[in-house]
This record gives sequence, C-alpha cells and structure tokens, in this order.
Amino acid sequence: MLDVGAAGVIVPMVNSPADAARAVDACYYPPMGSRSCGPMRPAMTEGFEYLAQANAQIACVLMIETEQGLDNVDAIAAVDGVDALFVGPMDLCYGLGLPPGDFGNTRVKDAIATITQACARHGLAAGMFGYTPELARASLNGDFTFASAGTDISFFRAGLADGLAAARGQDAARGEPKAGY
Repeated sequence: MLDVGAAGVIVPMVNSPADAARAVDACYYPPMGSRSCGPMRPAMTEGFEYLAQANAQIACVLMIETEQGLDNVDAIAAVDGVDALFVGPMDLCYGLGLPPGDFGNTRVKDAIATITQACARHGLAAGMFGYTPELARASLNGDFTFASAGTDISFFRAGLADGLAAARGQDAARGEPKAGY
C-alpha cells in the first residue's frame, strides 16, 4: 500500500514487540527498516527526492485488539518507529471475548484507557475507528488524537437516504414530508 501512495498503514493484530518491530521494518526504508524500493507511485509523482524523505512522511500505526496485545501494550508502544496505536472497538470486543459492539462494557473501556495511557507515556498518537460521527466526536473529546468518522459505505448510505428522501419530498432525519410540499 505504501508503494501505491498511502501515507501510512494500519497494521492489525499486533500482539508483541516482535510484531511491532516487523511492522516498522516493513514500513520504512533503510536504515530504519527494510522496505524494498520497487516501482513506487510516490517516486513517480514526486520524483526520487521522495526516497530521501519518505521515512519522515510515513505513519506506522498498530492495532491493539487482543488480551496479549493489551498485556504488551507498553512494550509495543516503546518500539522505535511506531507512530500511533489504533483501536478498532469491534475487534477489541472480539479480542476480549465479548459480543461485538459491547462498547460500554467495563472491560472494553478499561482496555481503551490502557491503550491511550500507553500512547501518552510513549508520545504516540492514539486513534479510534469511529463507526459514526458521534463515536468519532466522543473519541476526540476523550483521549484520542484522531478518529475515523465512519466508512465510505456509511457515508454512501447516508447520502443515498438523503437523496431518496429529497426525491420523495421528505425530511430524511424524520421520514416526514418537508414543509411546502
């Protein structure tokens, strides 16, 4: 993904410092890592100067999703080259043996606090997958540095619902006819 122009990657299922070190190694060019120098879109669009500054531009973001990852979160966060830790709350529920979507569970809340506190101790950004703009806002009002505000599909569905409601002369939020129709 980095070779086609992504500015960073989110690496799932990081459970140990060794996993974190492998992710860092794959993200960065020597001497920081061992990323290969194959045909790269950024070098084609920005020129080969990209190679000299790529390591400073890449974000290596690691997901903490399991009990093992939580047990090792400080050691993972201490790996040189890690830029951020990321929480996928649905995966975290699964990793804790809880039903998916049980975001209010004390174990999930405690796990999230453990991750954000490790980020703070190690000077890393903390990210959250926000399934909705409301979850993203709550994350950003909490201890998270960045959050997604939904998915392409959720935005597509919302736009489609608004468009259909407008075509039907309805207020999309309430499904009622708009005034004046």
